[in-house]
Amino acid sequence: IYIPPNLFTTFVENAVKHSVNVSGGAAQIAVKIKVTGNQLEFSCTNSKDPNFTSADNKNSGLGLANIKRRLSLLYSETYVLDVESTDNEFSITLKFPI
Repeated sequence: IYIPPNLFTTFVENAVKHSVNVSGGAAQIAVKIKVTGNQLEFSCTNSKDPNFTSADNKNSGLGLANIKRRLSLLYSETYVLDVESTDNEFSITLKFPI
């Protein structure tokens, strides 16, 4: 199975960056990779603290925008990227052909 280099790096970096819990509670990150037939599914979910705001608002969303552009170049219309955010959790699911 060929996976383009560093394809998942941005998602995992963002999970680590944004899973901070300023109230002292546990931060959680879950990464899953599953292959079904000719499709790979990658998911990354992290807890987030609704009371935490990143000091780096200037670059906020830049990593996600860059990965979307890269996915479009690599997979055109054959990939699916779902992004979900609640007060306490952020989750992405990426599916693409292998």
